[in-house]
Amino acid sequence: MATKIVIVGLEKSGKSTIANFLAKHESALSLDEYVPTEIVRIMSFSVPMRTGQLKVSLWDSNDTNEHLLPGFSRDCEGLIIVFDPSRPEESYTKYLNAFQHLDRKCVVVMVHKREEDTIQIMLPGELQRFQNLTTSLNNDEEKQNIHNLFMRLVQGVVES
Repeated sequence: MATKIVIVGLEKSGKSTIANFLAKHESALSLDEYVPTEIVRIMSFSVPMRTGQLKVSLWDSNDTNEHLLPGFSRDCEGLIIVFDPSRPEESYTKYLNAFQHLDRKCVVVMVHKREEDTIQIMLPGELQRFQNLTTSLNNDEEKQNIHNLFMRLVQGVVES
């Protein structure tokens, strides 16, 4: 059985770009072109662990179907919240409520799509308690950082 990890965030926040990168769909690493996810896109892949390969089922969700969040959270073992710095006033409470059982298995990724987004923006208080990082996936260091954050999340899921 695969470890289920769900990616949530506002529409056009970069969820699919992050999912594509983590699942190694390198050809789709563009933050410039927006292609909406229908309802959910499930990507299956394996990640290397000390004990062998771990199968991961990464659920890339669409923000417009809020009523489906409880179903997405069922059997979910890890959560990635993609924060959009161009809309810092938006609330993420709906995700935190739907996935409250994952309070310790959640990370936040702030995706900068434009150069002007790189100004320092504080995460909303409701997201500050989670491990987080800022990225645009523009260079190897940023790509390595998101990969490392994901692997820490997966390791936390495995160890619990």
